[in-house]
Amino acid sequence: MYTHCLHPTECLTWDDVCELWDNDVYTAEEIKRIASLYFEGTELSAVREVIEKMENDSHTMEPANRDPEDCLKHSAERRKKAA
Repeated sequence: MYTHCLHPTECLTWDDVCELWDNDVYTAEEIKRIASLYFEGTELSAVREVIEKMENDSHTMEPANRDPEDCLKHSAERRKKAA
C-alpha cells in the first residue's frame, strides 16, 4: 500500500517525530530542522533550545546497564546493606 504525503505535518505529529528521535531514527540536528515544519518564531526557538539541552544531557548520562544478572546482583547487594 502506498500513502502519498503532501506535507510531513499531515502524516506525522510532533509526538511521532519525537518518538522517532528517541528510537535513533533522527539525530538532534535533523530534529531541529524538522521542527521548523511544526513551529515558528519564539516557539521554534524554544523547541530548538529544548532539543539542544536534551542532546547535551544525553551525552553526560551514564549508559544504563542492560544485563539482567547484574541488576539482580545489585538488587541483592542493596537488600543486604539495608538489612
